[in-house]
Amino acid sequence: MKTKPNVSCTGHKSPHWYILGPGSIGCLWASYWAQNNDPVSLIGRQAHAATLKLSVDNTTQTFNIETTSAEQLSTPIKYLLITTKAQHTREALNSVQRRLDDDAVIVVLQNGMAATELSLHPQQKLFAATTTDGAYRVNPRYIVHAGKGLTHIGPLSTSAQQLNHNIIKLLPTALHIDYSDDISLRLWQKLAVNCAINGLTVLHQCRNGELLTLPEARQSITDLCREVIAVTQALQLGEWFLQLEDEVHNVLKLTANNINSMLQDIRQGHSTEIDHINGYLCRQAEQLGITLPHNQALVRAIQQAEATASVLP
Repeated sequence: MKTKPNVSCTGHKSPHWYILGPGSIGCLWASYWAQNNDPVSLIGRQAHAATLKLSVDNTTQTFNIETTSAEQLSTPIKYLLITTKAQHTREALNSVQRRLDDDAVIVVLQNGMAATELSLHPQQKLFAATTTDGAYRVNPRYIVHAGKGLTHIGPLSTSAQQLNHNIIKLLPTALHIDYSDDISLRLWQKLAVNCAINGLTVLHQCRNGELLTLPEARQSITDLCREVIAVTQALQLGEWFLQLEDEVHNVLKLTANNINSMLQDIRQGHSTEIDHINGYLCRQAEQLGITLPHNQALVRAIQQAEATASVLP
């Protein structure tokens, strides 16, 4: 394994990005900004200066990236990337609210639809993003970019439309990022697939691909997809969703060895994003007068799994 020299992210005139949520994806983006010598800081629970390692294609780079805490922020935040889990989005944003510029650029990159439910200053430019990049942590400061995917980003606020596709120029150049005029549709497509996969891997305690080998899981996928389609058709989101089950099967084959993030959360005794995935779908259905027994049952099952996992030694 080759190791490149340390790279510092100081002394560059590019916008200084702050990243809320120093998990796998947050650290991945931090590393790629640092790779360009762009200034970047992670916001975590505690402030400290440390190295961050990024491994890509058997090559490892080491970067010096500051981690600060919300309490110790002393400068205004003009550019913010949020990569927390969906259930922590509002709390995380509130923790830095006092330091956010009135016209800050805010990008929310995560599963679920939490970004669409945020209330911000009218001049703040809110973008949402969804990605198929795969990354995991060997340890908190060592990130492996395991699967190079595609990130879609687009505006959620009127003020963000002023910046438009120019947002791409401010993002890591080594990542494959496309601009989307209809990011809400992209978020719905990701949500639809997640509704049929994430919770089921928890119920069956299996990797993604194993769902296709279990008759009960395959039937559940069919049932969940039918309910998702009922909602998306009522919302007139388009014909893409009519082929949802085929899309889910393709994703399961492409990510066969993946241990789903929701299953990882349960195994670590953490809360999951279920309320912002299947739960969000159920709330939309309720407003439409549609009943989703399979999705509702899955939400209850995962909530029970969370309660059980949280009390395990």
